[in-house]
Amino acid sequence: MFSRRLFIAGAEVTPLPSAGLSEPLIEKTLGGKDHKVFTDADEEEADTACTFVYELMFIIMTITVLTASVFIVTAPGSDIEVVAQVFTIVAGSFGIINSIRVLRGRFSLANERDIKSSIQELRKQAAQLEETMPILTQAVNQLTAEADLMTRFENDLEAITSQQGYRVDDVVDLVIDNDMTLEKQKINLRMIAVFYVAKLFFNEDVNVSLERVRVLIHRLQLELNPRGIEVNSEMLEDLVKRRGIYGLLQFCSKFLFSSIDKYERGDEMEMFLLQSMFTRGSVRGARGLKPLLANIKSPEPRNAVSRRVRMELALRLPAKKGAKPPMPREITFQPDIIDEEMNIEGLHEPLDEQRTSSFSPKSGKKRAKWETLDAMEEVNPVLNELPDAPMSLIAEYLDKTQRALLCVAMSAPASSWGKHQWKVKPHYAAKTILSAQLAEKLQKTHNDEYPSLEPWQVFDFATASPLLTDTLLGGMLVCIDAVHKVKVLKLTYCYKVTGSGLEVLRNSRVLEQIDLSLVDTHELPTIPNETMISVDEVVPILDFMIQNSNSLKQIQIPKRWQEDRRPLLSQFLSRFDQILRDRQLTCSICNNLCQPNPAFPIVVQRGESYGLQYYTCYKCLNNFCSDPDHNFNFCQRCKKKFCPACIPVLECQECQEMACHMCTQVQPCDECNRVSCSNCVPVVHCEFCKRSRCMDCSEYLMCSDDACGKINCFECVPSDPGDPRFVYQCYDCEGEFCGTCDPLEQCEDDMGDYCTDCHKARCNRTELRAELRRRSQEGDTTRPKCWRKYEKPNASKRIARRRS
Repeated sequence: MFSRRLFIAGAEVTPLPSAGLSEPLIEKTLGGKDHKVFTDADEEEADTACTFVYELMFIIMTITVLTASVFIVTAPGSDIEVVAQVFTIVAGSFGIINSIRVLRGRFSLANERDIKSSIQELRKQAAQLEETMPILTQAVNQLTAEADLMTRFENDLEAITSQQGYRVDDVVDLVIDNDMTLEKQKINLRMIAVFYVAKLFFNEDVNVSLERVRVLIHRLQLELNPRGIEVNSEMLEDLVKRRGIYGLLQFCSKFLFSSIDKYERGDEMEMFLLQSMFTRGSVRGARGLKPLLANIKSPEPRNAVSRRVRMELALRLPAKKGAKPPMPREITFQPDIIDEEMNIEGLHEPLDEQRTSSFSPKSGKKRAKWETLDAMEEVNPVLNELPDAPMSLIAEYLDKTQRALLCVAMSAPASSWGKHQWKVKPHYAAKTILSAQLAEKLQKTHNDEYPSLEPWQVFDFATASPLLTDTLLGGMLVCIDAVHKVKVLKLTYCYKVTGSGLEVLRNSRVLEQIDLSLVDTHELPTIPNETMISVDEVVPILDFMIQNSNSLKQIQIPKRWQEDRRPLLSQFLSRFDQILRDRQLTCSICNNLCQPNPAFPIVVQRGESYGLQYYTCYKCLNNFCSDPDHNFNFCQRCKKKFCPACIPVLECQECQEMACHMCTQVQPCDECNRVSCSNCVPVVHCEFCKRSRCMDCSEYLMCSDDACGKINCFECVPSDPGDPRFVYQCYDCEGEFCGTCDPLEQCEDDMGDYCTDCHKARCNRTELRAELRRRSQEGDTTRPKCWRKYEKPNASKRIARRRS
């Protein structure tokens, strides 16, 4: 006996007995092991096959019985084995017929049970569907509500933006990109702007040419406009005219260190006001309904989708004072991809918990945690990724003062230096910036003025002084390590400095000279009344320095201090005089004491020379005695003393004024040996014979070309027109031009020699006269519009120069 499970229509049927049939026969009859499903066609086919087999086997059995009977009758003496075979065939036929009947019965029973099992399975599925139907209905309703909400939101947005004059797509794109993403883009684009500004705007001479600026601004616009930064060419040109390189540096520092300037803040506030229209009250107002207040007890319910959309549309406000700023995400700037499409990671990342909206679990009221990075407390993280090579190249275009300003701007905001008492650590790139090689012109200027000192041992704030404050001044001194390096310090034009920034130099052991006069070396010491340098701020610092260090040799005080003569300053000068006397200053020429008489002070404390040091050269800081043979004289214009090796100070024999040749041209005449200044009898230097003679001894001709301006004495002017020293004269303006320039042109009208301006004006006047004659012949009395257009702009200037 064996059993088998039949799978009909997916239902399991109870095993039936095989009734003595072999397994292969059943499998063959049922179609094999792979048979799984009986259909109505299969059932009809099986019934037809069984009927056919049954009738066939009945006919075979009948024929077999008849044949056996005939055989027995005709052959009575047959063998018993033949009879047994006949009966075996008949019994087999009856067995086959019985098997077909049993198989047909089993098939019918299995089909019936299969139908019952399928019905039960369908009933179970129907019950499950009945249980699932409410869930599906609820989900469909929720999706429908969300679709309606989004439709309402879109309609409200359309209504609001149409009233405000905005396009919906532009507004949605503007608001979805939250200010975190915008700030990332600004940071990278600012780095591009700074790189191009620093690279393009400064030429090798550390000067800014307006023509070059216009070309480079156009290139900058082509680079930055596709990336979303608009470059205002008029603003940049005006900035270059008014402030020069310092203005450009300040403009660059806004890109680097200002998290948001006033223009960007206005744009952000406009964006915030625009997105505030998406709130419930503004939407209801757009529908004509009464707006819901923020403190209403039962606010309109909002599902998770609307909250998520609201979070994505949220803009952050600046954090309140005292709020702890979150750590910024690290952004890496690669200068190699400046000319390629910027690929900013995390462009559409979800906002973190500290920068998104949240809901109170108790009241359900919405509360916003607006937090943003405080740029006044932390430095932009992009600055920590700057490579050294570009910074070194940028620094080569800057002088020492501008490099120090760049280091201050990269290290910390301006307000942080004074807040932390100048204990801010300089940026790591400061060493690269300061160690970069100076431009050739700057290096030559330094070597001419201070040949014995290194470049960073002398520091002058002249190029950065117009807007320099004490915080920036102290920050610059920290960045250049002035307390250990600077020997000569000059506060040239630092009118807004009170002196508190000099606190950085309190412990200096190397400072030898400090110039507080606020003017250049060879300028009159008159300063404006609005200067802020204070005795109360500076004198305590200087007093501490002279008490704890013997390095300070020379102090140049402002003229206003000389006029006020505060007691605090007088006491300090008295102590400084005693310290200098204790040093036993000796003359660098005769080795005698500069002032052996105690009755005569080294630092003057009375009279018009109050605060001056008569025994120290301002430039080389060497000491000299009062011996007249040393020619150690006092310049009455710049109020400083110079030794003859540094700057000769001569006396004009006409006005008896002592002045150095840097303040006024006081020179001796090579012919009459008379020393005179430029205000009395000018001494002129000939470009060809290299002699300097006064105007009484020789006459001179000056080239009228503004680009040349060479001076030749009459003895050096040849008669040969081919000689480069020959002087040509314009027929019209009578200006003289040297042969090197030779700007004269021959007019084809009268074959006369004219300068370029006169020739152009003359030819145009000829054309205008011909035009007037033609019009008068035609009866037209009107004059052309360009009648007064053509003039000789330099004619009057040249005539005045020739007469002088």
